[in-house]
Amino acid sequence: MKSIIFFKFIFLFLITVFLFSSIELMAATKLAKNNFYKSITENDSILLATYVQGGKTKCKVKIKTDFTGKETGTIIIKGIDNEKLRQEINLEPLKPNRDYIFIVSKKDNSFILDPDSVIIPVMKDKAQFSLNTPYKPSFWHDLDINFMKILFTAIREKASATMLTTDTEIALQSIFEDKVDKKDFSTVRGILNLAALTSVRLNEEKYTSIISGNDLTACVALKHSTKIMGKDFFLTKIAPNLESYKGDSLIAATEAAIDSESTEVETQLEKLLQKIQTYNPSSSECFPEEKPMSNKAKMIQAIVEINSQDTRKILLRELSTNNPDWLEQVLLIMAQYEGEDLVDIVLTASSADSVTSQQRINFNNYFMAIKSKENAKYLEKRFETSSGIFQSKVILLIIGSYGYKDSLDFLIKVLNEDSKEEIRTAAAIALGSLKSAEAVEPLRNFITKETSILAKSIAIDSMAKIPSDKVQVALKEIIKNEQNSKIREDAAKALEDNLFILRYGESKEKYE
Repeated sequence: MKSIIFFKFIFLFLITVFLFSSIELMAATKLAKNNFYKSITENDSILLATYVQGGKTKCKVKIKTDFTGKETGTIIIKGIDNEKLRQEINLEPLKPNRDYIFIVSKKDNSFILDPDSVIIPVMKDKAQFSLNTPYKPSFWHDLDINFMKILFTAIREKASATMLTTDTEIALQSIFEDKVDKKDFSTVRGILNLAALTSVRLNEEKYTSIISGNDLTACVALKHSTKIMGKDFFLTKIAPNLESYKGDSLIAATEAAIDSESTEVETQLEKLLQKIQTYNPSSSECFPEEKPMSNKAKMIQAIVEINSQDTRKILLRELSTNNPDWLEQVLLIMAQYEGEDLVDIVLTASSADSVTSQQRINFNNYFMAIKSKENAKYLEKRFETSSGIFQSKVILLIIGSYGYKDSLDFLIKVLNEDSKEEIRTAAAIALGSLKSAEAVEPLRNFITKETSILAKSIAIDSMAKIPSDKVQVALKEIIKNEQNSKIREDAAKALEDNLFILRYGESKEKYE
């Protein structure tokens, strides 16, 4: 009897790992960068104007330049209190006699600020702004006001025709060369961000001179190098030097490798992954995320996206790590991508004999993160070619934890037809996880005909989790007809547990 209780404990521990562990996902920012781009393309005027006076909801301004139209004179702009950035971080109030850029729509004779736009401060022909981080003033920097006109024109042209006019493209290329020569690298970063957005190729000699540095401008240039200069530039100018880059520059170069989709570079990334120490960059204009990816995490992302013939081998090696934090990072990255090949890689890694309980929790977090009916169907198909009993049980428990009623027929078939007791028992557990009343009768039949006391006991516990009156009927029948006293005791306890679920909508275990 003690051995039965012990094995049941082990089985239920595995269930607990698969059903109750959770994953922490990064929350999305409230203000999406694309909303700012829309404000540029969907409004009537973008005005450089001097703030004269105003209240909480509107202000009077004197127009100096209309970047997109012919508005002149002194006007009233309404809706300044609805600017989302100002609401979110409480920017300082607008000041009289200061210049600002306003993005407005015109209705009749009224000018209304776009709430998704940003009121951009201007001082001495320099706008304080960043196209890469429009909603993060901490990363704003000086941008030449002449460049701002090119910026607005280029974004509007890109939105309307997907490509820039020759005049705008030449203007962008010309100001890039001028600002590099004048070492106005603050504006250069703005040009780089715009060129990446609009796919404009810049002067190769001057671009090469920028990426040789080790500063913020070099980081932005490396990050956008493939988008701006093309795949050949990356393969000839950056890829051969990949191992020489350090810190932020290496992460930026890896980002460019992702854009290149070049399988040749994956071998280099694999070698670097094995030899470098983890480096976590600070949040910056180059990596504006709250917690930017580490150098090694970015390489995992690159390996997943490039997807060469070596990808499976590399990922399996990384998933065998004994470091739970690194395993969690790798799985979080993989969970962001779709593909049966990735699911199969994690399934293979999670089925290894050496997997610890902590690793199993991490693996289950991955499977819950990719939960979908499509992946449930893939796992059903994968069950037919599973490599061993343990992997088969893992597949069944995952399918059960997904809770899709579409899996009912598959699980019943396994419950009734599989030749291995452990597999049938895992199917019983999975059926209970579906919480479908249609699983009660198959489970009752299983408990009645199964000879293993352990399998019967586990199936009873599983049935008890189903919120249906049918469970009460089935358990009472088992108590009445079952010969084994242990099974009758288990059924009586399950009867009580199920009644608690029926009355209160949740398991009694939650309160114990």
